[in-house]
Amino acid sequence: MRCAEYVRRAFNVIQHHGSPRSVVTSSFRVPRVPFRRTSSSWLAQCLQAARDKLLPKMAPEDTAAGSALLELKTLRNMLRLSASGSVKEELRDVVFVCIDCEAFEFDQAKTTEVGISILDTRSIVDIPPGSDASAWFSSIQSEHFRIREYGHLVNKKFVKGCPDLFSFGTSTWVQKADASATVLRVFQYPASAGRIVPNATETPRNIVLVGHGLKNEVPYLQNLGFSLPSAPNVVSRFDTARLGGKKSGIGLGRLCKAVGLDSQSLHNAGNDAAYTLRAMLIAAVIDSSTAGGFPAFLRQAMAPEIAERELRARQRREAGPPRGQGRRGRHGPSSHRQDQRSTVLPDPAHILPPQSNLSRKSDE
Repeated sequence: MRCAEYVRRAFNVIQHHGSPRSVVTSSFRVPRVPFRRTSSSWLAQCLQAARDKLLPKMAPEDTAAGSALLELKTLRNMLRLSASGSVKEELRDVVFVCIDCEAFEFDQAKTTEVGISILDTRSIVDIPPGSDASAWFSSIQSEHFRIREYGHLVNKKFVKGCPDLFSFGTSTWVQKADASATVLRVFQYPASAGRIVPNATETPRNIVLVGHGLKNEVPYLQNLGFSLPSAPNVVSRFDTARLGGKKSGIGLGRLCKAVGLDSQSLHNAGNDAAYTLRAMLIAAVIDSSTAGGFPAFLRQAMAPEIAERELRARQRREAGPPRGQGRRGRHGPSSHRQDQRSTVLPDPAHILPPQSNLSRKSDE
């Protein structure tokens, strides 16, 4: 089977994965064939071109709500963890609003869950956080909204969904038509988010939007009619995925493990939002009390895992290819060279199927 045929087959499942590498390794399932390096590069270009066409457009990071991404130092000062730190007026007396969404794995246009966790900084003014910020956790309000029309849709194949296992309260069913207004109410009256009827006399508060991979939540909320980049009262953002580095990032499960959070039933939007906000608070406390700050702490915490991965990779290299497959492939050197000479790679733009037949999927 030629490269183009592999790419066409990948389009049927590309909505389940966000990156060319994930498609190739998890869903693409390309058998061992003697691709040249140029062929692999071409294949990656094809997948990237398909991804650009298929995935929903996300707000650029510099134009999303509250355009500036907070640094840990600023976050530390906002939480009064630094004796001599100062922050801008708009970042004082804020409310942290953390948001997370889940969508159906076979149709990403169907957002099934919205999780929201809120921390009003007024509620922790005179409370020492402790060494792990746990003294602040009781001040966090958490909500889990499930879309009634999609209640029967549960992810099972690519992630293990658990919409019935909200660990921080009781889930609330909402109609899809009411979901946008429900989320908007949180941003308008964040201090009243836990009440059935919000306090309409509440003074508007500045909000710091928190999330793990925030830009990925944009299309999911857009499916419900809510524009996250236009959310009211948002003055800044904090993305916990960036705690692992601006380029590489870090998964929520690995972050929770690194900071000592016993995260249960992930991929429940309510739980994910609650753990994300807690991980942010722990990171701020660690950054203020550890030599080298949180980056040094994270490197040390993940050192055993990194060493184990490197050991497994070295063992695989030393073991060599599977039995019966030499370095030149199963078909022998002559057929390999003949296959290279006869393969003509088409223009990636000419093999893309009609966009109307495909579903969308954003990065997980």
